[in-house]
Amino acid sequence: MKLLCSIVTIFLFCYSIHSQDTNNSDYYKAFDAIVGIENTNLINGVQFIDNYRYTQKHHRFFNSHEFLNGSIVYDSQLYNNLKIKYDLYENQVILELPTEIDFFQLIVNTNKITEFTIENHRFINFNSNKAFQALEINSFLEPIYSNKLQLYLRHSKSRIVQLKNNIVESKFKLNSQYVYFYNEKFYLFKSKNKLKKVFPKQANSINQFYKDNTILLKKNPTNFMIKLFALIDNQNQ
Repeated sequence: MKLLCSIVTIFLFCYSIHSQDTNNSDYYKAFDAIVGIENTNLINGVQFIDNYRYTQKHHRFFNSHEFLNGSIVYDSQLYNNLKIKYDLYENQVILELPTEIDFFQLIVNTNKITEFTIENHRFINFNSNKAFQALEINSFLEPIYSNKLQLYLRHSKSRIVQLKNNIVESKFKLNSQYVYFYNEKFYLFKSKNKLKKVFPKQANSINQFYKDNTILLKKNPTNFMIKLFALIDNQNQ
């Protein structure tokens, strides 16, 4: 009964927002079909409506504008074999729910997501971690190196507005940032000099690594960062 009430609440909320743009009969049919779906504990959010016009090349999602295979740890329970998108513009996970008439796109409650995967990429939610909160960023992080030091990649996208033939179009640009965890503290990587202040004993090695790997830094900055932090990690023992 409690679960059904939650679903009804979600439906009424979505319906009150979008009733002017949605055919009432079709919306009720979609809702009726979703009620009987498996994994209904995941239905704790609002319907995703994409209000931006953009090309497939300049979409707002991680890796693809299509739904990809993934899993979610939600409210301490693992859900496999899902179709999900990671919206990098608004930092939200979108779940595709099959219904009897179509597919229903739902924004999953971020606060209850511990982690999720898309294809071979894993994303962790640190937003409730007080050490992470000090960075004042709201995002899932992808772990890319883990030993005594932990290195994470933060994916996000910014929106660029363009006017073509009197039509507003959006272009979403990928932004990548690196976050590392050391001595019970999260750091946002900003520059080589700031990194050397955190690891002063490795300053010479950091300088030499940058000098020896300028091509790698340009061609594959993520691989560059992984190798750099592995070097620091090995010398910091």
